[in-house]
Amino acid sequence: MKKKILILFLMLGLFITAYSNEDIKKEFIIYDNLNISTSIGSYSSELKISFPYYTREINLNNLIKIFDHLGNEVPIQPYYRNKYVYIRKDNFKKDLKYILQVKGDILNSKRSKISYDFKTDFVFNYKELSINRIHTNIKFNNLESAHFILSFYDGRIITKDIRDYLSFSTDVNYSYTIKGQKLYVYGDFKPNTTYEVFLKKGFKTYSSIAKEDIKLKVSFKDMNSNVKFKDYKSYVSSYTEAIEIETTNIEALNVEIIKIHSENLNFINLFQNYILRNNSYYNILNYGESVDKFKKIIPFEKNKTINTQLNFNDKLKHKEDGIYVINIQNSEGSGKDSKIVFKSDLGISVKIAKDQMFFSVRSLATNKSIKDAEILVYSNSNKLILKM
Repeated sequence: MKKKILILFLMLGLFITAYSNEDIKKEFIIYDNLNISTSIGSYSSELKISFPYYTREINLNNLIKIFDHLGNEVPIQPYYRNKYVYIRKDNFKKDLKYILQVKGDILNSKRSKISYDFKTDFVFNYKELSINRIHTNIKFNNLESAHFILSFYDGRIITKDIRDYLSFSTDVNYSYTIKGQKLYVYGDFKPNTTYEVFLKKGFKTYSSIAKEDIKLKVSFKDMNSNVKFKDYKSYVSSYTEAIEIETTNIEALNVEIIKIHSENLNFINLFQNYILRNNSYYNILNYGESVDKFKKIIPFEKNKTINTQLNFNDKLKHKEDGIYVINIQNSEGSGKDSKIVFKSDLGISVKIAKDQMFFSVRSLATNKSIKDAEILVYSNSNKLILKM
C-alpha cells in the first residue's frame, strides 16, 4: 500500500513540474494594426481599442500611451474588459488630432507572447445625429398649443439658431423651446395632418452632428375627445337658464345628477375639491345618491371645439331644494367633467366685520327679504360654528 501511494505522489509531482516549467512559446506574433473607435459623451470622451485576443498580465500604462498634437504625453487611466481597452477623459478636445502608441509585449490567454508595435493618429469626431423619439400633442381646446417634440440620444442640444436648421415642406408659423436634449416646436399645426420636417446638415447636440440633411415625417392625430364646463361657478337652477359646456369630438353625453344628502351639506369644500380635481378618489356617491341619468345628443364637428348650452331646469324643477352634482361624460370614449348645482329660490349675501357677520337672505324670484330663514355657518374643516 505504501509503495502505491509513493508511486502516486511521484507521478503527481512529475505532472506538476512538467506543467509549471512549461516554457512560454518563443515565437512572437507582432501586431502593427489595431481597431480603434472614438465617441463623445455628455461628460467625457472615450477611446476604445480592440485587441485580437483576451490578454493577461498586462500593464496598460506601460503598453499604451497617448500624445497630443504638440507631442506632449497625455495622462490616462486605461482599463480593459475582455479584449477591449477603454480610455475615458473629460478634457479630450473635439476635432483635435491625438497620437495613440501601443508598444510592448503581453501574454494572451494561451500564454503566447504577443508583441505590439502600433502607432496611429485619431480625432474625436461627433457621432451621426440620432433622434430618439418624436412626440406630437394637440390640446382639445387650444390649437395654438399644438406642438411636437424631438428627443435626441446624444446629449443636450448645442445649436442655438434653430431657425437656420429647421424648416417645413409647407408654410408653418412656429416658435421653439430647447430643454436639454429635447426640442419643442409650437406652431399652427392641424389635426389629422402629416408634415415633412427638415433638419439641415450641421445641427449639433453635445456629442453628435447631422452630417447630412435629415428629413422627418411628423404626424398629428385627431384631437382627443373631451368635455368641460365653461366655468365652475355655482349654478342656481331657479335663477340661471343654462350651463355652457365645451366639447371636442363628442357626439353624445351621458349625464348623471347626484343629490347630496342633507346631513352631508357641510362637506361642500370636499365637493369643490371633487369638481376641481375631477378625481375618482372623491367618490361623490358616498355623500349622496343618483337621482337621474340620461343621454344628451349635442352638436358635433370633427376636430372642432363646440360651445353648447345645457338647460337642467326641466330635470330639476320637480326635485327638492338642495345641492346637486352634475356629471357629464363622453358616451363613447374619454372626456368627463362635473359641476355643483344649487337648487334653491334663496340667495344669500354676507358681510364680515372684525368680530361680526351680517347676513341678508332674499327670494331670487321676488327679490324680497326672507325673515325666517335658518342659517348654518361651517368652518373650512367642516365644523358647525354658527346656527341662527
